[in-house]
Amino acid sequence: MLVLSIGFSILVAATIATTFSAFLYDFENSRMLLTVNYGVSTIGYLFVIYSVTGGD
Repeated sequence: MLVLSIGFSILVAATIATTFSAFLYDFENSRMLLTVNYGVSTIGYLFVIYSVTGGD
C-alpha cells in the first residue's frame, strides 16, 4: 500500500510540476510542459504498476 500511495502522490506532483513549469516558461514552451508532465507521470505509473503486480 505504501508503494501505491507513493505512486499516486507522484501523479499528483506531475500536475503541480506541469503548472509550475507553465508559469516558469510563460506558457510558451509546450514541448517542455509535455515532457515534464509525461516524465513525472510515467514514474508515478511505474510505482502504481509495481504495487499492483507485487514484484516480490
